[in-house]
Amino acid sequence: MPKAKELAELRKKIDRVDSRIVALLAERFKLVKKISKAKQKLGIPTIDRPREAQVLSRVAVMAEKKKLESKYAVNVFKAIISSCKKFEKDLTKDNRKIQR
Repeated sequence: MPKAKELAELRKKIDRVDSRIVALLAERFKLVKKISKAKQKLGIPTIDRPREAQVLSRVAVMAEKKKLESKYAVNVFKAIISSCKKFEKDLTKDNRKIQR
């Protein structure tokens, strides 16, 4: 049974991991913004279901290699993809307002 001090240390480690995750999410959203601009210039729709499936499949494989049940990683990435699509939709909507 972990002691309170051990629990506090484990939580500090989780906090450090969370910090890295947020930094990576910020990087991902910057890339989504660039991709959104490229899609707009090329006239490509923002929703790309084959690409989403490709990402989720790749994530499942990576998770299994890390000894993590893929369903957990896939669920997290579904949420990330959903947020990125909403972000991209907002960018597109905001861009249309600017162009008017």
